Amino acid sequence: MDYKIEQIRLDHPGLFVGSFVVCAIVRCRENATGPCAFGVRCEWLLRTGDGLHPLSLSWGKEAEKAADKAERTSQENRVTEDAAIGVCAAGFAVFKEGEITEVTLRGQGVDFWIDDRRAVLEVSGIRSGTPDDLAKRHREKLQQLRNGSLFKMGKAGYVFVPCFSARLAVFSHHTQVRS
Repeated sequence: MDYKIEQIRLDHPGLFVGSFVVCAIVRCRENATGPCAFGVRCEWLLRTGDGLHPLSLSWGKEAEKAADKAERTSQENRVTEDAAIGVCAAGFAVFKEGEITEVTLRGQGVDFWIDDRRAVLEVSGIRSGTPDDLAKRHREKLQQLRNGSLFKMGKAGYVFVPCFSARLAVFSHHTQVRS
């Protein structure tokens, strides 16, 4: 399924998504032109279950122009972080796991709320790496989720980590019972 990255504005109306869209385009076009295809390893997702699933991202000319500006004026680590959030938002929409509705408070061990506080999300991205690097970062972020106060209070949680050079991502869902 091809997902137009600008669509995250509609699928996640609670987010200000401008930098997430353009930064995702910046990172996606580093190793390819046109649509950017990820293999997403899904673990325990509520609607999709387990397995490797495709996520293909495309974008229009106006977003491409905005990405050119972002590439010239944004710090590398900021681009990767915002790009990861953009790809994550697309993944939530494509795999129908919910809506990213707001940012969490600093120090809670996670980044965002899902579906008006039904669950929490920890997201991180890797600009360049191997599948082993991706697995390691996912384990680190899963541990961060588990150590967070909201997860410890019983909130379900998601972890989403894309590796842009490998065109792979891990998208997982966790509860206290199965973490």
